Amino acid sequence: MGSPSFMGLRGSALTLAQLLLVVCPAFILFGYNQSNLGGLVSVTDFTNHFPRIDTVHTEGEQKSSNATIQGVVVATFTLGAMIGCLSCSYTSDRFGRRIVIFAGAILTMVGEVLEASSFQLAQLIIGRVILGAGVGMLSGTVPTWQSECSSSTNRGKHVVLDGLFISIGYVLQAWINLGFYQIKTGSASWRPPIAIPILFSLLLSLVILVMPESPRWLSQQGRIQEARNTLAALKGLSEDDTRIIDELSAIERSLEQSGRTAASLGDMLKMGEDRLLYRFCLCILLQFYQQMSGGNLISVYSTVIFQEGLHMDSETSRILSGGTLTWKLLSCFVGFFAIDRFGRRFVLMVSGTGMATCMMGLALATSFPHSNFGAQVASVFFVFLFNFFIPIGFLGANFLYCTEVAPTKLRVAMSSISTANHWLWNFAVTMITPVAINTIGYQYYIVFTYNGRSLEEIDLIFRNSPSVFATVRYARENPQLALEQDWAQEKEEIRHEEKRSVPREKSQVRWTPAEGLFLVASVSVYHGSLVHSFKCGKCERAGAECSVSVQLKRRTTPRGYIEPTEELIQQLTQELESARDQLQLLSAREEELRETIVSQKKEIEQLKELVTASRPGGYTQHGGERAANGSVVAHLGRLVLGDGNSEFFAGSTTGVHFVLSAQQLYQTTFSSQEHFPECLFRLHILRPNGLPVALEQPISVESCLGDGHLTSGNIFESLLNHLRNVGVVAVREAFDKYQQCWGILYPVLLSKQFLDTFDDTIKDAWTTSMEPHLRVPFLLQVYALIALQSIHSSTAATESRPLSYHLDTILSHLLGQMPCRGDIPSLQGLILYLLYLQMTSQHSLAVRVCGMVVRLAQSLGLHRHTRRFKHSPGESELRRRIWWSVYVLDVQSSILYGLPRNIQAADTDTDLPTNTDYDDMHSDQLSYPLPGETTHIEPFLQYVHLAQILSRCLEQMYTTTNRRGGVAKIFRLQRELDLWKQNVQSSLPNVARTGELIQTRLHNRNNNNTAYNPVEHPDIISLWLFILGELATMLIHRPALTFGQQEPQFADSLRSCKEATTHLILAFELASEVSFTPHIWPSGHHLVLQSGLMLLYDRWVQTPTQRPGISSEPDTLPQFIHIAITLLSKSAAHLDQRVGSGRPRSPSTTDTIESLRQASSYLHYLCTRTLDSQGGSWSWPPFSQHSMESPIPQARPIVTDIHSLAGPAQPTLFPDYSSSLWAPLSIDEINQMEIFELTDPLLIPWEN
Repeated sequence: MGSPSFMGLRGSALTLAQLLLVVCPAFILFGYNQSNLGGLVSVTDFTNHFPRIDTVHTEGEQKSSNATIQGVVVATFTLGAMIGCLSCSYTSDRFGRRIVIFAGAILTMVGEVLEASSFQLAQLIIGRVILGAGVGMLSGTVPTWQSECSSSTNRGKHVVLDGLFISIGYVLQAWINLGFYQIKTGSASWRPPIAIPILFSLLLSLVILVMPESPRWLSQQGRIQEARNTLAALKGLSEDDTRIIDELSAIERSLEQSGRTAASLGDMLKMGEDRLLYRFCLCILLQFYQQMSGGNLISVYSTVIFQEGLHMDSETSRILSGGTLTWKLLSCFVGFFAIDRFGRRFVLMVSGTGMATCMMGLALATSFPHSNFGAQVASVFFVFLFNFFIPIGFLGANFLYCTEVAPTKLRVAMSSISTANHWLWNFAVTMITPVAINTIGYQYYIVFTYNGRSLEEIDLIFRNSPSVFATVRYARENPQLALEQDWAQEKEEIRHEEKRSVPREKSQVRWTPAEGLFLVASVSVYHGSLVHSFKCGKCERAGAECSVSVQLKRRTTPRGYIEPTEELIQQLTQELESARDQLQLLSAREEELRETIVSQKKEIEQLKELVTASRPGGYTQHGGERAANGSVVAHLGRLVLGDGNSEFFAGSTTGVHFVLSAQQLYQTTFSSQEHFPECLFRLHILRPNGLPVALEQPISVESCLGDGHLTSGNIFESLLNHLRNVGVVAVREAFDKYQQCWGILYPVLLSKQFLDTFDDTIKDAWTTSMEPHLRVPFLLQVYALIALQSIHSSTAATESRPLSYHLDTILSHLLGQMPCRGDIPSLQGLILYLLYLQMTSQHSLAVRVCGMVVRLAQSLGLHRHTRRFKHSPGESELRRRIWWSVYVLDVQSSILYGLPRNIQAADTDTDLPTNTDYDDMHSDQLSYPLPGETTHIEPFLQYVHLAQILSRCLEQMYTTTNRRGGVAKIFRLQRELDLWKQNVQSSLPNVARTGELIQTRLHNRNNNNTAYNPVEHPDIISLWLFILGELATMLIHRPALTFGQQEPQFADSLRSCKEATTHLILAFELASEVSFTPHIWPSGHHLVLQSGLMLLYDRWVQTPTQRPGISSEPDTLPQFIHIAITLLSKSAAHLDQRVGSGRPRSPSTTDTIESLRQASSYLHYLCTRTLDSQGGSWSWPPFSQHSMESPIPQARPIVTDIHSLAGPAQPTLFPDYSSSLWAPLSIDEINQMEIFELTDPLLIPWEN
């Protein structure tokens, strides 16, 4: 098999291409851009453009200030480089070395363009930071990539070339700056020198993606074949060559050892057996010393040193600067030939000692007066001599060292952090500009040499050395550590039976390799005999006999000695297993104790929050928990009283927490201890469609009860008799009504299957005795449809109504006593029944049925991918529609009742429904719509997408666990919601038209124009989706109201909530005109109440200058509160009309009616007091401008409830008000309230 290639290159040619096309431009960018600006700060046109960094033409304090700014501007490059290096600790291991190098090249190009086109200092600084980030990514990744692609024999030479290329960058910028310096006028003297390195950035970005990736990174990612190809191409060998296989095996073995003790960034601060802290300190200190030696000071500020420090003229300073940097470039070749010959430690020692000597000489020479010509000559000499020593060891070897001493799992992280440390001290040196005189001191005793070793051998040296101070001695005493390690591992892999069969004369082998020879040991077993053969590397490649001597030590091993050893090993193994089991048990107990402690801490925190909430003031703490970043995220709920004085939990999504926060703010604003009425906290669980206690019906539940049981015979006989009375027409009418409304939002029934089953049922009912359990699912569907249709009816209860008024009781007994089978028809009936329960606000039963529906759907496998079950296309589509109907109902239940979701996103992998108008479960082929065609399933698909957004909102904003990053979560969720709104408006024109109608009404209200055109009204589906979208906005932003008013997100979220509430109020007003209010949204009256409170909440947090009347905005608060009060009064009157006058009423019905009236009255009271305190007044439009005549003669006027407040009697609607806050009203005062003098004119019943 031939050798793989990249760009047609392999072996040394490919390595040379790496050096010249990637490494060379990367480090030329390093040197050029680092020192470029230091040579331009004295150019006249440059200082004219940026006078804040001019130190040439200024004196005194101004010069001192400009010098500081100049240092900051020049040093921002190093800050960006430090950030770029630190990012490599994650990105390089996550995306690969090549991708990070490509990103760094793009960033340098962007930064260079910004710098070259700068006219303002801010743009120059931004360009420097971006350019530095790109160079930092290159300096942190390119050495790692190059080191991992180089062999151990020439890796040192290749990486030391980095210093040569850096010096080339220094030299290029020095001579280019000198050339363009001759242009005395115009920006051409400094813009082209900044723009020239764009060519190197472009070359690097084009070439790196066609170069090979690091084989060690590929192995780490499990891409073994690609790693083998890359190694073969780099070495110019075939993929099946033994040397490629051996090196790849060594890499995999090193990764396996690192994987057994997976390293994290925190492990670099621990010693352990791998000496990670020791290695990390070596990298950090080496880069620190490299900067503290003053190398970059000489390179960056050489022109400034000659011109300002030695008082030479500008042109002479630039010529000498170019000469020193050229000399530095030539000196790089000394390090190139010395690094692998004398070792890393030696060249570092020589380089550090030489630089220290030069710095001392330079300090001594510059201490003489500037007029001393001999001292100036000596200073220039020491600068040149310094630039001779620095490239020997500290202009490339420091980067190489950090990549080699790091283990495989932490190589990128340790290298990038140490390089970031390099840039940090570079910033310090560049910023403060003093010459730091340092030596490497005791580094000689703790830095060992590793030339000629692979990266895996270096890892073993650190792991196996006795201590950090013995590392050098251990490396010197073990020149062929990899051979012994491999041989020991191969001996351990031989089975015990084979060991026992080894002949006595070859029971043990020992060898002494010659210095500099790499031995290759091969082990083979033939018929129980162990044979060893040894060859050095040269003889192995040449195929010749090897002259290396192998000493065999013969020693007999009696058989009787092996068997007791086996028993001892077994005994020790058993003891080890026992100890391991005990340790696991202790660990499990420790984990249980830890979880108990955490749970107790959470309970303590919750108790603290509740205690804080009970105190006056501090409403931002109420019902919330403070996160680590100081933000408060609401998640606590409250127990409220429902039917029969039973307690129900109401979570934050119900609005209970917001009502509580509004109460706290109200008390703070008005310095009052007044509490809101209890009805405001429990309005969401009150039933707006109550029923009378007793009705004159032909069928009663008592008649179906035998000896305390609901038997199958009597209940089904009654149900079938009722079906005969109702007939096909009534059931078909109910089904048609479902198809027009609920079937679009919850498409769980198919017309063909339902009507066919109904026809069969009617025939059985007339002809034969039907087995009850066979028709239970379908009967449940039929009566759920009748129940849904009964929601729309507002006919007075005095009329004789069929079974729909007994439906709650009948269906609950049907579910409890006659359990449905676990099949699709049963689930369809339960879904319709759950929808009925939600729409009638039957809290307790709806919660239980919702859990039953979810579990039944999961037990049928609807939550899993449908293709694996091999159903027909029609049946698979029906299963998907049913599952996602269950999903949206579960999310809806969680929002309505403030309870956790039953369905988690991680538990679902089924597809979304298909956008098709199919209507046959047994269809073998689905028809798809034409482009631009809208199917009847499109609203359901949009509904599902919105439910998914709401589900993520509940998971991220309304749980007790995920509390961090609240602002980011709000932004992300709002962005998803905005995209959904754009999509739904483009795909469903009716929804877009509904939004336009709401906006028109909002415009009229804001301009005090109460006249509007009632001819055009939206359909219920569009209005439903619009209301749910605005409710989603409130749910996303309402938790931010607990952040505190000083937080920026508080004002943004409050603004969004206010806008959503105004839309909701106008949407419900629009619904009331077409009689949608009874069923447009479950607990819609509670949502109207929350909207009114939100508008008051917004007014309470406003400063006096923000309030209408002071600002230019019109005061629309009374108008919207007026609409909310009207809607609540409508709900109370509608329920009163349905029950009828003179009929017995259940306590829950009376409670609901009184609670709705009390809520509307209290909302009026709050608005009146708010306006009075701010000098405002009511300006509601008269009813005569937009009222309609009410067709409900028995609708009771609200004035009767208000009259009960007149006189000296204690008020009954507000039992917990203090007399100072609510004085009894007189009849005259009540008569002045225009809205309460009229019978509610908007009580329009549902029209069938």
